[in-house]
Amino acid sequence: MGFKLKALLFVILISILAFCYLSQEGNFEHLQSKHKFRVYKDEHGVPRIYAKNKHSALYGLGFAEAQDRLWTLHLKKMIVQGRLS
Repeated sequence: MGFKLKALLFVILISILAFCYLSQEGNFEHLQSKHKFRVYKDEHGVPRIYAKNKHSALYGLGFAEAQDRLWTLHLKKMIVQGRLS
């Protein structure tokens, strides 16, 4: 097994472990914003957003979607900019 193949397998393994760690259920709080909200993911991975007002809840919704679908948002951005090859 060559060095390049071992390095590729290592990168894939680290990526899988990072994905598993970041997609765990639990509480997520965004503290860098003036909007106070809490995103809780249940056992099925469905986000539950708790906030004091509607504007903060919508901000939390955007945060939760970006957490789960960041690669989709990036892909759509590249398509619109014409940089996807």
